[in-house]
Amino acid sequence: MRLNNRGRYALSAIIDLVLHVDEVPVSLKNISERQLISSSYLEQIFRRLRESGLVTSRLGAHGGYAMGKGASEITVSDVLRAVDEQLTTKGCVGDKPCRGDVRCNCHLLWEKVDNHFEQMLERVTLQDIVDNNIDI
Repeated sequence: MRLNNRGRYALSAIIDLVLHVDEVPVSLKNISERQLISSSYLEQIFRRLRESGLVTSRLGAHGGYAMGKGASEITVSDVLRAVDEQLTTKGCVGDKPCRGDVRCNCHLLWEKVDNHFEQMLERVTLQDIVDNNIDI
């Protein structure tokens, strides 16, 4: 599996928000500086996270973002899906053909890898990441 930058950045940014929950609201500028992610890219990511209810926002001079739910209630897959990240291998999905109009000879393998990958991401919460308690 390979995550694109949007998924990796979204996860890093929301973990940063969890770690700085005492500074609520947290500005995108601060997250940008700590995570080395452009502010404009973070704006796009946080718009999607807000639309998914994972974060809340406050406008104004002292505005910023806060968690919309507790870190133990949000899974990695919640974050990745919020930013439209694909949670599957490229190509082999369900009963759909992988090459032309046939399934490839490794289809079952990639289907099982996808299922394991997705199940693991659905089990790991943001709090697990913060606590270094990731059971794969």
